Amino acid sequence: MSHAQWDGLSLPTFEKAFSYNLEDRPLKKIPDFSAYIAHSVAVRSKAIAYWKNMLGDTLVNYVFSAKPRRGADQESLPRSIEIQRLIPKPNLPNNVTLSFAMMSGSRDIVYGQVVGGRNANLNGIDEILASCMNIIPIRARIDDLCTYADLSSSLRLQYNSLGEADSLGLDEIITRCTKWPADFRLNSIIQHQNILVTPEIYFGEFLPRSSGSTILVAFAEY
Repeated sequence: MSHAQWDGLSLPTFEKAFSYNLEDRPLKKIPDFSAYIAHSVAVRSKAIAYWKNMLGDTLVNYVFSAKPRRGADQESLPRSIEIQRLIPKPNLPNNVTLSFAMMSGSRDIVYGQVVGGRNANLNGIDEILASCMNIIPIRARIDDLCTYADLSSSLRLQYNSLGEADSLGLDEIITRCTKWPADFRLNSIIQHQNILVTPEIYFGEFLPRSSGSTILVAFAEY
């Protein structure tokens, strides 16, 4: 089965199915991916309205230049920083935003965030065997009176307001909801993976275990 057909949040569904099959237990019926697609289409207009309100007046900004300066030396650099076995505190978005603000010199920051894409109001959405992950823009505005607590509160409110708009594809967000060039690509993407990686699912008499969580910060055109 191609990885394009499932994501990390689908792993418990896989493991349960294998476990049930070994024990000759009837498989639990799970929602079909087509139901997710149909629901995403149904809420598409609301998602577009959400992203227009969020990003309609933003200007293009780069944390890192998308193209090297003329005459500058070109050399290969790592594109990502991966930290294993670390679950960060909730202040990670604040620290990332402040770092990007310092590097870009901008007070209005937009960067990408990998999300599960499973906010749809569907029964059993967490068990759908499919690739629902998405990349969404995160916008943070910092003024002279903004405190660390203010930034934390604004980012938390933004996440809470996202709702089912997490199903709209990034390309469509850019072309339909912003004034950015149609070929614009976010060149800073954050992936914070902190899912349950040790579900207690027995395979017969055995209880296999896996461990680890990951933070991936990609500084590359996506």
